[in-house]
Amino acid sequence: MSKGKSNAWLGIGVVAGAALVYVLLRRAEARRLPPAERAFSKRFFTPISFQNTMAGFLSNTGELRRAMRGGKLGRAFGERIMLVVSQVNGCRSCSYAHTRFALREGVPADELYRLADGDLQGQPEGILVALLFAQHYAETGGNPESATRERLEATYGKDGAREVRAYIRLAMMTSLFNNTLEAIWSRLLGRPAAGSALSDELSVMLGFPAVVLRHYLQR
Repeated sequence: MSKGKSNAWLGIGVVAGAALVYVLLRRAEARRLPPAERAFSKRFFTPISFQNTMAGFLSNTGELRRAMRGGKLGRAFGERIMLVVSQVNGCRSCSYAHTRFALREGVPADELYRLADGDLQGQPEGILVALLFAQHYAETGGNPESATRERLEATYGKDGAREVRAYIRLAMMTSLFNNTLEAIWSRLLGRPAAGSALSDELSVMLGFPAVVLRHYLQR
């Protein structure tokens, strides 16, 4: 074996060893925590919720494309919606990203900080209905009450309501997928998600490209 290859393998071994030591130390640290602090508290995909969310998202990509181009409600409106969903699901990286995008669209920073904390007070009525629906949608795992759907359509019309739901589906898909990936890492560190199994988490990760590919092959 050449010296260059030997050095490369040595480097890989050092990185892998350091990663293993880090994981073992974090697992030992997690065992010393009280059970309440040890638990993984974010919302995540189950195999069933993954299938349902992806089916709704992939069957409505046309509506999402129209919404992302500005649509009827505008991108700033959409970023507010996705920030609310990300906050409910506990996806910090998603909340950070949507906060940055919303700032670029001209949404005031103080308003975004309140939304990131789940505070919807002070929002104009024209925005509040959509934000309340997004919050309710995420809290119910994608099963909002019929009365909230009717109020959404009555406020924004059918086209506007479709845009709101398109933004929500995108935020649900990305935040829950990201949280499921974090759940796997958290499990390695000794803090598994309650009510979940490694096989479920891996089925979501491995199933994502398969579900997308199957959808486009069936079109």
